[in-house]
Amino acid sequence: MTGPLPGPAVQEILGRYPAAHQRSAVMPLLRLAQEREGHVTQEAMHEIAGILGLTPAEVLAVATFYSIFHLKPKGRHVISVCHNLSCSLMGAEEILEHLEEALGVGPDSETTPDGAFTLEHAECLAACDIAPCVQVDYDRMLGPVTPRDVDALLAELRTGAGGAA
Repeated sequence: MTGPLPGPAVQEILGRYPAAHQRSAVMPLLRLAQEREGHVTQEAMHEIAGILGLTPAEVLAVATFYSIFHLKPKGRHVISVCHNLSCSLMGAEEILEHLEEALGVGPDSETTPDGAFTLEHAECLAACDIAPCVQVDYDRMLGPVTPRDVDALLAELRTGAGGAA
């Protein structure tokens, strides 16, 4: 951990909310913690709970409800495989299994030992017209993809080619 959340940033966030509603600052504070560490640590959740007068369990409940918060460190690149009906029918399971084998990780937000990649399921990436699709670093959509396409993607990300690194 890099230490406590920075006081001025915490005060700026708390200042956005009336005194009677500062519990509403839980999400911005979780985001602040995640920006500092790359994920939300147990220590940060305890600190946020103390700041807002919540229990750590209440902070954890918010952090686990929203998929934007990560409780484990992520890789330098996050590859999300869409797993909705359209993508599943068009071969998402094959893509996911291929990535699991290529990366040597499972699909449940596991990160490669070198910290290069995190592989995760995405419930729906809202791109049924390009099924099966994957998203890279929550920004770049690719589809329809084949196992060969994801091999090329991994090679590109490993070398930093194409501006995707």
